[in-house]
Amino acid sequence: MHGDAIELTITAQKVAESLGIGRSTLNKYSRSLEEAGYIFIKDDRGNRAYTERDIITLRHATALLSKGVTYEKAMSDAALKYARIPVAEPVAIGDTENSENRAITEKNSNSAAMFEAFKQELKAEIESQVAAATESLRNDNEDLKSILRETLYRLDDMSKQNRQLLEMATAQQQIAAALPSASDQRADILNTRLTERRVERLLEREAMDRWNSKPEIERQKKAGLFRKEEDAAARERFVREYVDKHFEDRMRKQFDK
Repeated sequence: MHGDAIELTITAQKVAESLGIGRSTLNKYSRSLEEAGYIFIKDDRGNRAYTERDIITLRHATALLSKGVTYEKAMSDAALKYARIPVAEPVAIGDTENSENRAITEKNSNSAAMFEAFKQELKAEIESQVAAATESLRNDNEDLKSILRETLYRLDDMSKQNRQLLEMATAQQQIAAALPSASDQRADILNTRLTERRVERLLEREAMDRWNSKPEIERQKKAGLFRKEEDAAARERFVREYVDKHFEDRMRKQFDK
């Protein structure tokens, strides 16, 4: 096989594990790379013998796919970038020294190419990570600004609510200060009840005076065949009606003094 003396081979299972893909996906990518012109080293049975260069090529293809590059373009770009130049078989039988020199030269050339390819891939990966980190920071800053704006809006709304509550509390205090105290209210009630009682007694006395000034025939009723007595029910009714008639007016006069 081409170059089997100068490149260490890796099993397909380990290649798939290092790339984080399945064996079937690895075979699919490998066939697509071959269709795009990429050459894999193969053993005597025709099986692919993967090398570090192949891993770099496959990793580059998967990186392009993760960035949204189409499948065909990712495979063709990777195959073109890391194309392996076939090594010609020795033509001089027994020329061991020249063969070994060519092998060493090809190994050094391939190693340099692989190192350069690795540097380019590492650079691209770092740039991608930096760009992703920058975008993430930009998004985080926008989210932070949005949170700050929302917080300021809520603080302003809370401040307005606090001012309204303070105004309501001040108004309630002013109303409470204008109202009489509990003791004053009790005193007012007591004074009102006493005034009502005085007015009622005064009106009752006036009513009795008026009742007594009535003719005797109006104040008395028959108690028997030859006896008369004062009509108590009529008297009580007369006094009650007199009090009810003049009570409100007399109370108003008392409080207007």
